[in-house]
Amino acid sequence: MLRLLRANLRGHALRLALTGFAVVVGVAFLVATLLLSGALDRSIDGIGADEISGVALVRAPLPFDADDSGGGSLGVLATRPPLPATVVDAAAAIEGVRLAAGVVSAPGVLTDVSLPFAPGDDAPAEVTTWIGDPELDGATLDLGRAPVSVDEVVLRSADATMFEVGVGDTLDISLRDGARTLTVVGLAEPTTSAALSFDTVLGVAPTAGPLLGAPEGFVDEVRVAAAEGVAQEELIRRLEAALGPAVEVAPGDELVQAIRDLVRLLASAATGFFVVFAGIALFVGGFIIFNTFSILLARRGREIALMRAIGAGRRQVLGALLAEGLLTGLLASLLGLLVGGGLFLAVRVGAAVVADAEIALVLQPSLLLAAAAGVAVTTVAAVVPARRAASIPPIAALRESALDAEVRPWRRGLIGAGEVIVGGGLLLWGLVGQPPRREAVVGVGLALLFVAVTTLGPLAAGRFTSVVGWPLERATGPTGRLGRANAVRNPRRTASTAAALMIGVTLVVLVATFAESLKATSASRLTSSYAADVIVSGGSTLGVPDETVDAIGATDGVELAVALRATSAGIGDEVRTVIGAEPDALEEVVVADVRDGDLRALTDRGIALRAGLADDLGVAVGDAITVDLPTARRTLEVVAVYGVDDVLADAVITPAAFTAGVAPPDLVVREVLVAGAAGDGAALGRLETAVEAVAEGAPQVEVSTPQGQADALAGAIDLALVIVYGLLALSVAIALLGIANSLALSVFERRHELGLLRAVGMTASQAAATVRGEAVLVALFGTAQGVVLGLAFGAAVVAAQSDAVLALPWVTVAVAFVVAVGAGVLAAVVPAWRAGRTDIVSALGST
Repeated sequence: MLRLLRANLRGHALRLALTGFAVVVGVAFLVATLLLSGALDRSIDGIGADEISGVALVRAPLPFDADDSGGGSLGVLATRPPLPATVVDAAAAIEGVRLAAGVVSAPGVLTDVSLPFAPGDDAPAEVTTWIGDPELDGATLDLGRAPVSVDEVVLRSADATMFEVGVGDTLDISLRDGARTLTVVGLAEPTTSAALSFDTVLGVAPTAGPLLGAPEGFVDEVRVAAAEGVAQEELIRRLEAALGPAVEVAPGDELVQAIRDLVRLLASAATGFFVVFAGIALFVGGFIIFNTFSILLARRGREIALMRAIGAGRRQVLGALLAEGLLTGLLASLLGLLVGGGLFLAVRVGAAVVADAEIALVLQPSLLLAAAAGVAVTTVAAVVPARRAASIPPIAALRESALDAEVRPWRRGLIGAGEVIVGGGLLLWGLVGQPPRREAVVGVGLALLFVAVTTLGPLAAGRFTSVVGWPLERATGPTGRLGRANAVRNPRRTASTAAALMIGVTLVVLVATFAESLKATSASRLTSSYAADVIVSGGSTLGVPDETVDAIGATDGVELAVALRATSAGIGDEVRTVIGAEPDALEEVVVADVRDGDLRALTDRGIALRAGLADDLGVAVGDAITVDLPTARRTLEVVAVYGVDDVLADAVITPAAFTAGVAPPDLVVREVLVAGAAGDGAALGRLETAVEAVAEGAPQVEVSTPQGQADALAGAIDLALVIVYGLLALSVAIALLGIANSLALSVFERRHELGLLRAVGMTASQAAATVRGEAVLVALFGTAQGVVLGLAFGAAVVAAQSDAVLALPWVTVAVAFVVAVGAGVLAAVVPAWRAGRTDIVSALGST
């Protein structure tokens, strides 16, 4: 049996190699992803390690936990109130403190430079006090000197290189209270491997506090360095004991840990994303392996029968056949390990050459699991064909069509129906229920449904190819008739060959359906939530300057301009986003969908709540709730409940109540909603142009319409789709390889038939055309299944989302069918060429 196994592997080496290609791709993709993930984890763990462990931050506490951000929140926007400067002296006098320094910080925008990855955009910046201590600054002066006047700054060397500035050059910066020109007097190098800010950092003199908007005698926070021999935990304990509950003391590496967590979250999401596509490649490869083994074993029916007739037992035959699958998977997985390792090394070398970055090589047990996954897929895919071949009685197997016997239709229907019920149930549970591992449940449900369609496919393949092949026959004559007959007469092979393509097309159409629905939902919400004609959005740094807000209100054609401010507040047990706006004018620019109460009744002692939040809190109009604003705890009466959440976030209060409960930096305007006089589209265009002219000088301020915002979001979604489609193309390419592989085996199997046809007058080009016609029908069958499943799955995913709008991607569907025809022709190139070159004499001699 071992000698026979070796002979079979040598005799079918090319076919088995092509079959294993899908496994090689999947395993390589998975291995490279895991190696990159391990390298990222190693790098993340090393960010800022032990480099600022002797620093503590003293700051004013917030009345809520900033980490408890709830649903519907725009993020933690609140700014902490300032601390009296006397806290600096109090902290410095504590035993074990080496140095204490007050720090004032403010956001700004550099207006005379642009980011290399976003040309034309202003660069966000953080302006902060330069202390002159490497441990507290997180940087050390590398060139030049420290700033001594309010118009001098120290800049990070990396930022100076990016902006092409040096010592002695000037920078124009916009701050919340106006524009300034600052002179670069020094360049600094970070003392920690962690980037303590994602923005450009500018260090200014301690006397520049008023420039940054700090009240006289106050600082934003106090940075404290421990004396030698005092641990960070001990430093924090002493500060808390001496300064009391009026302040909050946090470790100096809090931001470093936050950066670690953020990078780890992004890395985990990216790893999961690529692992999914590696799994898809392996899953598609399983169908190709199943089909290839089925055809190979059908061709070797007489060989297996002879083995059984001369004494080989069923278990021996089954073991030998499974060993072929096992060895194929083992060799393909080992090659996948090597290819994946090579891809990782290429990325590692590229990072070292291009970015002078070192990527660690981290070997982990999961790499062996990746290889084991390839072996498992191949072996499992070979089980059913091997069992079928080993179970045929020797006498029956000696007949030509013994191994092509079809499973009884009723039995196939029952099995397929059971798979549909289980897979559909799991998918439904994952979409609308709350299973413990939702992604895994949805994935298993989808996989079972794919298997179900493959099981039921032969019941429809014959009828589909017969109907769809009729126009092909009418157009091409005898070659079309033969191609149609070849696809119809073996529906199981047609269905299994098309299965791999079906998976790829399903995923493409599913993603396209979800993306189109997401764009339609976003457009519907944006256009239905705004009654305003023009939206002026402030950047995340400075918002819309007050003078710009005033200028917009005074612009010709503007009937109403409503400013929206936002902050974070504690409502219930979570952080929520609260909007400050004039209630009398709000419903003129927002379709608030007021469900109870009246927004115009909002006073300084009242609050309006989003309906979902009101339901969560169990309150209604007339009830009182406690709201923890950043600088004050207030008890407010609910006067209105509204349905819109995209514009008004979680809650709305009056501007006076907003001002009384937040620190001054939070008073920036996030958005201005502009309503013009009623008019036609031309009037709206003139209004938008006029507002753009007024806002042109304000940094990071954008002017758009509700429809314009919807179009911009649609463009971002389309950009993300390019990446997804590129990865899905991998599964489609593997599927085309499967079609080519099956057709090649089919051509080899029908050599006698092709020889007879050539002998009675069929030309080489006609033989090739027959194979191409069959390939097109197989591709169309797989595409049709994929389109139906993709639309059904996409509709199910959309229906599981609340208030989602279903939009079907008809352009993608049309393109899928056009590509299917081309793909079928492409997959048939080599098999058709071989069919056309069939030697008549040798083919007639084959049996």
